[in-house]
Amino acid sequence: MPWGRGGPDPSDDGRPTFNSELGRTRIEGENVVSTFDIAHRPDMPNFPVLYQGGIRYRWDGEETYGMLERSTMRDKIIWS
Repeated sequence: MPWGRGGPDPSDDGRPTFNSELGRTRIEGENVVSTFDIAHRPDMPNFPVLYQGGIRYRWDGEETYGMLERSTMRDKIIWS
């Protein structure tokens, strides 16, 4: 997954795509729970903005839950 560039996005579906000699495989994902931490910490001014989510993944008839983290350093985020 690419690094985050904006504020936390709870609608992010966390769908990875894999490319290999066998072709391209896309795993379906659905964000079922998410949380983020943008607290200002004066003693650690560049503490990362943390976005974490629980994702339900589906692929080829199988289903499982996993975690997605899309965090980045505070000074790399483009705040709009």
